[in-house]
Amino acid sequence: GDGTIVGPNSILGEPLAGYYDDREYANPMLTIGKSVLVRSGAILYAGAQIGDGVEFGHRVTIRERTEIAAHARVGTLCDIQGYCTLGTYARLHSNVFIAQKSAIGNYVWIFPHVVLTNDPQPPSNDPQGVVIEDFAVIATQAVIMAGVRIGRDALVGASALVTRDVEAEAVVV
Repeated sequence: GDGTIVGPNSILGEPLAGYYDDREYANPMLTIGKSVLVRSGAILYAGAQIGDGVEFGHRVTIRERTEIAAHARVGTLCDIQGYCTLGTYARLHSNVFIAQKSAIGNYVWIFPHVVLTNDPQPPSNDPQGVVIEDFAVIATQAVIMAGVRIGRDALVGASALVTRDVEAEAVVV
């Protein structure tokens, strides 16, 4: 989109796995909105959709079929593993890992070194993403296990290991 800035050594439209072994492979469209800032070393895969005014830190990875809504921020070294959604004005600080099929709501804050998982009994073929509802806050180094839902306005404390759903407006540590 207009006004978008892409930093050096970034890759836009990284091919999916099919590129390497399918002679009829066609890259899905990477869509980037207006006034997006992509800092150096970012990798945005084919098939991702990036809204207006999104900001990326250095060396982020955004995998296929990730949808990032307007004005979200994704900090340095974050890794979003695809088939995920990130809501309007959501904030991921540095070094956040988001497993496939996770859904993050609007105005969510996720602090550094948080991990969202998606495999309930590794190794399995049944990924279950984490759901974080609007206005929730996840403090640094928390780990959220596969299939857990964090309710609206909930707060997950630093270094928490969350193994079951968290109710709206609850505080867990």
